[in-house]
Amino acid sequence: MKVIVQENVSILHQYQPLWRLLRAYLGFSEYEAKIYEFLVNEGPSTARKISIRCGVPRTKVYSVIRRLMEQNMVTELPLSPRLFIALSPTETLKPLIDIQEKIVEQLNEVFLHLQKKYEESTESKVLREEVWILTGERALRKVTDLLLSAGKNVEFFSSWEYFLHVYGFLREVLDTLFEKGVSVRLYFPSGSKVNKKVCRAMCLQYRIVRNLPLSATLIISIDNNCIILHPNTIESENNSPQESEWVIVCGKKLVNVLNKILSYFKRENSH
Repeated sequence: MKVIVQENVSILHQYQPLWRLLRAYLGFSEYEAKIYEFLVNEGPSTARKISIRCGVPRTKVYSVIRRLMEQNMVTELPLSPRLFIALSPTETLKPLIDIQEKIVEQLNEVFLHLQKKYEESTESKVLREEVWILTGERALRKVTDLLLSAGKNVEFFSSWEYFLHVYGFLREVLDTLFEKGVSVRLYFPSGSKVNKKVCRAMCLQYRIVRNLPLSATLIISIDNNCIILHPNTIESENNSPQESEWVIVCGKKLVNVLNKILSYFKRENSH
């Protein structure tokens, strides 16, 4: 039987005394487990000694020993006074362990069968959608990692004012994307007071999109496979990228819907 040991600590040291394991895993009662372990450790013993050392009431010790004898765990030596001795764990416990292993093997087959049927029945009916809402350093690390994973293109949708608000956080990431040859494009709604000189200095490619429904919100599309939203207002108390929420959408269906909406504004309302 395989036993997983963590950090080289034996399960025997983790779960002393052993009778608790016999009770938990092999169906012994508390008194049965205590008596069997005691007899394995001590050898032939009288009922009186067993009762005292195992904490089993004298009125119950014989009935417990009898059950163990019926289960071929213990035998009686024909001496006076009567002595009881445990049979070898190879004879008593190994068959029980073999049965447990068979049960586990059969349960594993049941599990694999059910898992296969589940995947077949849900393959085209259920689509897993992944959405995270993160804040703080964890959010910034996740956003940075996703941006740096871009292989082809990254698109930003935001007002000019709000893009400047988060540019301090994005600057180094954008520089890395430029060095990798990733296409970076920005889309601003009409009415944004874009500073063309600043854009040229930042090497930013941008387009003005009419009726783009954005004010103080940033949307980032990465290789059309992931969408990042940073909904916030510049005037709010939590106005820094570190303090506000970032929504990350990686579910295929949701990303496709959002990309179709963004594509509509790029295609129909740009100038």
